[in-house]
Amino acid sequence: MGFYDCLLLLTATAGFSAHRIARGGLGTVKHAQLTTSAMLSTPMLGHMRLGIGLFQIILLVTRIAKGPFSTMCNDDVSVCIPYGGVWILSTFTMWCWVAQGVYFVLSGLVTLGWLRAPNNLVFSLSVLYEVQLCVSLLVTLAVSFLLVPMLEWKLSTFKGPARQLESLRNRQAVLNLPFAVLVHTANLWLMLLELSCNRIPFQTAHFPFVLLWATLYAFFGWAFFHLHGIWYYFFLDYRRPFAALAYAGLMMCLVLFFRLASVVTSVKGKHGVQRLLFYLALFLSVSSVLLYVLKELARQGKMHTA
Repeated sequence: MGFYDCLLLLTATAGFSAHRIARGGLGTVKHAQLTTSAMLSTPMLGHMRLGIGLFQIILLVTRIAKGPFSTMCNDDVSVCIPYGGVWILSTFTMWCWVAQGVYFVLSGLVTLGWLRAPNNLVFSLSVLYEVQLCVSLLVTLAVSFLLVPMLEWKLSTFKGPARQLESLRNRQAVLNLPFAVLVHTANLWLMLLELSCNRIPFQTAHFPFVLLWATLYAFFGWAFFHLHGIWYYFFLDYRRPFAALAYAGLMMCLVLFFRLASVVTSVKGKHGVQRLLFYLALFLSVSSVLLYVLKELARQGKMHTA
């Protein structure tokens, strides 16, 4: 029953979202709302966005170019696939990382006046920003408070075959890699930095796009499982008990995150909230990148001396 319950939930969600979008009434976003900031001058905003986007894309390309560096196995280790290279593009984190990179590059080019922006492009970029801010919260919180703790609990209580234990340890090692730590944290800090700078309004009518993004990956995850036998995220496995409740919980989290982002957007211009958020997000973003560089240098040094 789990499969059909989840299928019904996802289909209904996707259908509802598509219907709401097709009805129109999605509002408009002005060019100035995309390209101006209360914190930075227009050139500084444009160069910051372009720099962030290029950093995200170049980092991803270099990681893919290195090829697979590990393996990912299912629970009983009966099926394993390479992990790394182009395979990382099959994770939800990388879907969001790529989308963020596209947003930052295009919005940076538009802000600097290097790319002509018709109304449909301005609207698309604003929606992409709203979607990615919400899902960045989901990525960081799900990894920090669900995936990592669950993996640590499994390791601390595991009493099965050594091969399965080694697979769990391998997953933990992958999540602890400097690159993994960076993309699971900086994705949120960078979007919060963007939130603190821009004038893009959060519009309730755009929430269906968030649901569509999530359901699209869920269906992709199903297809990936049927092709390769692997679930990257245990809570997407429709074979588990109460799987439909897990899916409903994820949707409710996205509702909460969208509402939270909407509230912060509406109040950020009051009582110095915007300035505080800007410096906090800037500090966290820079710290994450510097920490990644230091950890990666240390890791490379150990590999050379080994």
